[in-house]
Amino acid sequence: VIVKHHRLGYRANAMIVWNVPECLIKVLGQRISQFSFVTLCYQRPKQPEWPYNLYCMIHGKDRQTVLAQLEQLNADCGIEHLESAVLFSLRCFKQRGALYQPIDKPSLAHGYY
Repeated sequence: VIVKHHRLGYRANAMIVWNVPECLIKVLGQRISQFSFVTLCYQRPKQPEWPYNLYCMIHGKDRQTVLAQLEQLNADCGIEHLESAVLFSLRCFKQRGALYQPIDKPSLAHGYY
């Protein structure tokens, strides 16, 4: 299913990234994914030039709503102190269904080698 959130009135979305200690990443990822306004939550390996390993997407009617939801998430999870970045989308690209690949094949598109 492809949800075209702009047609539903959701004009703002942001990818939020955190630098989470490995010992906390599973529990925080599970906690963050439970928020109704989080539409995506996943882990990626840290890279030398990009120290973030936990990602989530928040959609909202406007930027202020997204930032308020992020503030609530940070406070409820107690993660205000973690290094993070908020990356708002600047343009909308064509959306398509997900492509799946067997786990035994590396995926260069996601930084795994």
